Amino acid sequence: MSIWVRKKMPILSYFMIFILIVNCLWVTLELPKLRQPARATANDMIIFMDYGDLGGGPPTNWEIISDTSLGTFPDIFYQRYVRGGATYGAQSGAATHTHTLTFVDSGTTSDTGSTFDKNATGTTISAQTHTHSALSGQSITADNNLPAYRSLAVLRYTLGIPTTLPDNTILLFETATISGNWELYAAQDAKLLWGNGATANGGNNTPTHSVASGLGAGSGQLVAGAAATARATVIHTHGAGAGVATDGPSIIPPYYEVVFQRATAAITSFPNNMIAGFSSTIFAGSWTVVSGASQKYNNLFLMGDSSGVLTSAGALTHSHANVDVTTGTAVGSANYDVSPLNGAGSLTTHTHSGVTIQLGANVDHTPLYTDLILAQYSLPYAPQMNNWRWYADEEDEVLATPYANETTNGTPNEPPQVEMGKRIPLKLRINITETVGVGENDSRKKLQWSTDQSTWTNIAEGGAGSGSTPFVYTTDISGGNDNVVVSTQVLTGTTQKGIHNESNSNSPSESDHTASATLELEYAFEIYDGATVSTSYYFQLYDQVLAAAIPLASGKCYPKLTTATAFDLSLIGPTAVALGDFTLGNPPPHVHKFTSGEKETMRDNRGVMADGWTLTAGITTLTSGGYQIVPSSIYWVSYTTDVTKLYAAPTDGMSGNTGSYMSSAVTVTSFSASSRNGHGGFEVLPEIRVYNMQYAGQYTGTLTFTIT
Repeated sequence: MSIWVRKKMPILSYFMIFILIVNCLWVTLELPKLRQPARATANDMIIFMDYGDLGGGPPTNWEIISDTSLGTFPDIFYQRYVRGGATYGAQSGAATHTHTLTFVDSGTTSDTGSTFDKNATGTTISAQTHTHSALSGQSITADNNLPAYRSLAVLRYTLGIPTTLPDNTILLFETATISGNWELYAAQDAKLLWGNGATANGGNNTPTHSVASGLGAGSGQLVAGAAATARATVIHTHGAGAGVATDGPSIIPPYYEVVFQRATAAITSFPNNMIAGFSSTIFAGSWTVVSGASQKYNNLFLMGDSSGVLTSAGALTHSHANVDVTTGTAVGSANYDVSPLNGAGSLTTHTHSGVTIQLGANVDHTPLYTDLILAQYSLPYAPQMNNWRWYADEEDEVLATPYANETTNGTPNEPPQVEMGKRIPLKLRINITETVGVGENDSRKKLQWSTDQSTWTNIAEGGAGSGSTPFVYTTDISGGNDNVVVSTQVLTGTTQKGIHNESNSNSPSESDHTASATLELEYAFEIYDGATVSTSYYFQLYDQVLAAAIPLASGKCYPKLTTATAFDLSLIGPTAVALGDFTLGNPPPHVHKFTSGEKETMRDNRGVMADGWTLTAGITTLTSGGYQIVPSSIYWVSYTTDVTKLYAAPTDGMSGNTGSYMSSAVTVTSFSASSRNGHGGFEVLPEIRVYNMQYAGQYTGTLTFTIT
């Protein structure tokens, strides 16, 4: 007995005519002549070089500004230290420093005894134990403000900021790690950077001063009788004696250590975090000033340290310990009577030792310097799109139902086209790899769509309520929360879990991408009313902070899907079903369970919310010659367990048929009119039970399925 299956479906014809009308207007524009901006306002890069590497002169379009040659720019770094500053070219400092000298005490006299006749009249002389209270004829040598340095050539680019640095360029880094064509320039270690016309070491961190001083008028008088023997008068002075300030306080000004690195070849890609000099603070791109007010290198000199363990130290002033000198002999004498011997006076030949002199404290030793604007280069965050995969698990946080295999090469694995109807929710996993060792924080990677891989548009926010957009983020059934890190990673090569995305909002706090990591991101969205049938759509990521699309890695392709050929209710099934054989005399009924080759597939791709649908089945009388089996003898069963959802189609609001005779059309399955009930595809394998078979024969009839 066979049942011939026929489906009654409404036939809908669609006629779409696309007319492209292009109006061309040719307009001739006359543009003003462009002039080169004045060099005074240009921002030129400034680098350093060892004169031993300069050969016959500076590289093309570079000018030395630390010698005495005449050029486009003044030689403002000639014999001056380089200091980080907020303003290019500001100069100050002094070539030398000195100290004021202050009397402390007159020390010890060298007299051993000198007797004389002490009486009430005569000449006043100094007692043997006299002191002095002031310096006389004091002097101090000035010393250079030249802390230890290594002099380099300072070069300015004449055309702004170059794209290539010449071989042997010396720049500043904050790490001793070498990357690419660079080497440590350890010759600069423990030495400040000084501009000059030749490369050499010089300077002294602990200079000394030569001090000389005598003493003013003495004290401690005695009255001696007049006679012919000379002794020092009470107002005698001493000639200058010499001393040296040798305690050696440091004259290193405030500095920050940096690692000097030298290029071993022409540099076409700037290394991350290198520091160069500039003539202005006007930048575009990836440079950040680091010597402005309150910044790291502001008003600080630059000292080399190739260890990479960098510190700051130094001071603008210094002080010396007191200096002791021994004076010359007394100046100023008078004759007096030496008999009888009843007094001790000071000889004209005596000196004073241990005369203590104080050098002025906190003397400024700032050397001659020129300020240079320092800026640090940051390689822009550089991710690339790698692998991706489509999933149907929009309601589930843990992915279990992929639409297709993962795409890891240039051939896209698309979801089945027939499943891509309106309001079908999707999940897309994409991983991106950071390629230059620079991470990024709090930046949304926005999902965009295109039909031509040229013009790209953001996925619209959920609840857009407009038929003009083909895709919107899904928020009503989302398996995951926006800006929450996903719990699993499923793509090849992933090393970092990213966030679930269902919004274009900027700066999500959890959207960090670690340097050199491969980040896996998830997007929850659906095909919306603006989508057109049989259309291929491509998807890319757009980085919020970069304000640019994330490019594909080599050999990769954009995620792709193609929409269904029709956005309608559809039904697919076999054209005939054989119910098998039944032997008369056996107990009825004859039961036939539909097999996989006899399944009915229903699909709702209309995208109509809160509508639902119903599948019914009706059967004609089965006949064999003159014998019949009427519909009331045929029993239909299609439990909900006989209905299988395809991929992640929702089963909410679904009902089946626990059994009914087919005297009239029976319900196979239905979905209530609520929310997304019935969206997507479903398969049913029902059961037919046949009763009242009284005569042998091959019975045939027609079984009609109708979906509405």
